[in-house]
Amino acid sequence: SINTYKSKRYQAQQVQLAREIYIISKENNIIKLQSLIQQYGIQVLIKVVDDYIDQDEQTALHLSASYGYNLCIEQLLQLKANIDQSNHYGYTPLISAYINQHYLTCSILLKYHINPFHTDHQGKTIFNYILSNSNTHEQQVKQLHLFKLLLLKCHAKDLVIDDDLFQKPLTSNVYYQLYTLYKENTDQFKQ
Repeated sequence: SINTYKSKRYQAQQVQLAREIYIISKENNIIKLQSLIQQYGIQVLIKVVDDYIDQDEQTALHLSASYGYNLCIEQLLQLKANIDQSNHYGYTPLISAYINQHYLTCSILLKYHINPFHTDHQGKTIFNYILSNSNTHEQQVKQLHLFKLLLLKCHAKDLVIDDDLFQKPLTSNVYYQLYTLYKENTDQFKQ
């Protein structure tokens, strides 16, 4: 019937549109993404932004986060891309960005409603990743800044944080202090 044909054609267009968003994100082509938004409208793209995933179950947002494509991430989040979607490894876009050392990307993602307690397939949260890495002092400072942002994101607004703690090398003593800070201020928000 004509309605079945129109429905199948509509579904095929939706799949093609979702695939196009994915490819554009993979290329970090902001101009093309903005053109797509102008052509189809935000409401149409919101419906399909997460519909195409690759063999590793990565969405367009995962790819953009993995590569640190910050402008593309901003566009995808305006299209309401699922910020907590897991890929094949259980990584959210936030964890993917962190693992690839895109700390600015992590900060951008943290501006949105995000679940910082999401666990990957190993049972690790973003907190575990931050606390388990010990790199150069510069990387540690960035990691600890993210840790602080995460604690504040967990609604620990009354938290008094000793900023000196976030400037020290990540020794076992500092690690213990941070882990204690994490446990004391996040357990109550994990509901």
